[in-house]
Amino acid sequence: MHKIIAAGLVMLLASFGLSRTEAFFPAQDEKKSAEAERDELKRKLAELEKAHQTQMMEMHKARKAEHEQIARAIGELKQALQGSQNEKNALAARLLKMEAAMKILMLEKEADLEKVKLKADLAELQLEQVKMEMGRVAEEVKGLFGALKKREGMIGELEGEIKKLREMKIRTQIKPDQQKPANLPIVRDPNAFNPPVTSVKGNVIGVNPKDNSIVQISLGTDHGVQPGHTLEVYRIKPKAQYLGTLRVVDSSPHQCVAKLMKIAQPVVLQVGDIVVNQISDDAPAASDAAKPKSP
Repeated sequence: MHKIIAAGLVMLLASFGLSRTEAFFPAQDEKKSAEAERDELKRKLAELEKAHQTQMMEMHKARKAEHEQIARAIGELKQALQGSQNEKNALAARLLKMEAAMKILMLEKEADLEKVKLKADLAELQLEQVKMEMGRVAEEVKGLFGALKKREGMIGELEGEIKKLREMKIRTQIKPDQQKPANLPIVRDPNAFNPPVTSVKGNVIGVNPKDNSIVQISLGTDHGVQPGHTLEVYRIKPKAQYLGTLRVVDSSPHQCVAKLMKIAQPVVLQVGDIVVNQISDDAPAASDAAKPKSP
């Protein structure tokens, strides 16, 4: 019977080891696998308990038979003590030996029972550890699905912002039939858009500590940037954000100074913000509240 229980525990440990090495499945498959593993562990534990009960019954029967045999022997010895004194002394010594042997046997049986109980407690502890591990894996899967859902939401938000930006770009484009004749004087609105003719892209390399709306940009006259030109500024980290329109107030061959035009919502420009002549389709979306309106 000890061998049966030991074999059952080995099967239980082997089943636990296999469940730890299985490949990662999606949440539904992982849940089904975990439930099947739990049911298998319950079944094996039930088998161990049944084997334990069977062994206990057999041990109880064997001990009862041994007790009955010893009791009969003691009864026979007591009857024999009624004979001669020598026989009585010999039988008394024999009786003492048998009683001592009986005590030793009882102690051994109690020790065996304690070992069986310890093994059962160990199996129960291992089952609890498996349950805890299954719970931890379920929490990890839940966290991964939460992160995936959050990222999908961020992607949807960026796609919506890009759509708004495309619509705004179409609205801000100047149509040929709206241009003024060459013989008429041009009166330029200080808030009107006036991007460079050539496509440019640079970065904010400095911010005025007294007025953070005035910045230094890594674009100059060598890039086609002149005073009066307007540039668009945005950032992509920690999240995509349109910041507004800059008006170039001074320009050198490789750098220029620009001031952020008045917008609906205040923003704080930072070194590293991206500056372009016009927002393209792959740039981060602009907020309708933050984007200045074309006259």
